[in-house]
Parts: sequence; C-alpha cells; structure tokens
Amino acid sequence: MFAPRLPDELQLQRKRIEEEAIESALDAANGKLTVAAKRLGVSFCTIAADLRHHRIHLPLSKVTFKRLGAKRIAAIRDALKHGIPKRKVQRQYDVSVWSILLIELDQPELCDAHRAASVIRQGEKHRDALLSFLRENPGKSGDEFAERHAGSYFGCGSTTEPGSGAIFLHLAGT
Repeated sequence: MFAPRLPDELQLQRKRIEEEAIESALDAANGKLTVAAKRLGVSFCTIAADLRHHRIHLPLSKVTFKRLGAKRIAAIRDALKHGIPKRKVQRQYDVSVWSILLIELDQPELCDAHRAASVIRQGEKHRDALLSFLRENPGKSGDEFAERHAGSYFGCGSTTEPGSGAIFLHLAGT
C-alpha cells in the first residue's frame, strides 16, 4: 500500500526541515557522520543516503584524505565521472563502497555525472552489440537482433513497436 502524496508545498517544507536537521546534526558533530546519525536517531547509511539525496556537501575528513591520498582520490573521481562501474572502481583502486560514498559526498555533483556517463557508456555498449551483430549477420531483421540482445534493442528509450525495424535502423546509424 502507498502512503498518500503530500502537496508540493508540504513536500518542500519537509525537505527543508530534513536538510536543516542534517546540517545542524553535522555541525554539532563536527562533520562526523556516525555521530550526526546517532544525534538524529538514524543509521549512518540513512544519513549518507539523505546527504546524497539533498546534495549536501560533506568534506572529506583529513583522516580519509590522508588514508586514500590525493592522487587516488583524483583518479577515483575521474573514473566515476567517466561512468566506470563502482565495483570496478573498488577493485581497481582497492577502496571500499564507503570510501567511494565519502568521495561522492565531498562532491555531490559527482553522482549525477557518474549516472549520466553510465547511461552513455551503456548506450555505446548496446550500439557496439548491434554493429557486431550486423557484421556477423548481414541481412538479419530487427526481430532477430531483439531475440539475442533484448537489452540493446529495447534499452534505447524508443517507443517504437518491436518488429518495426525502426530502432534497429536507428541503432545501426542509418
């Protein structure tokens, strides 16, 4: 069952109160996330999610900055800006999910940049799959491509009906 929607004015007021409460708790906790979470009576994961949601900047602590190092932090930010999957970033730079989250909270716009770059990378992956299919299977139909690569075929955001071939031609660049 769904909760009733609040009128837009009340939603904005509620958001403002949440942001103020989070910022106040962080100020009182000297920027320490776990302490601020305890003050608000929530888990540190909840407050981190709310920080991301509200795009509240949480500077990296000196300890985190020193532990990760400026070069590694810069490389992680660059990888995220280029849409590299977070699990791959974790492995490549030997960092935890939490460290990546702290880097994102230090630059709230990084989440949007990562999401946008990921969408572009996925589109390129789908296009490559189609072009590969066309090279290997000249003369095949859009339906045949869709049977083998449903995500590529239907993931392009078009509302064209399956079987029409329009998506197929669009993805192929014709």
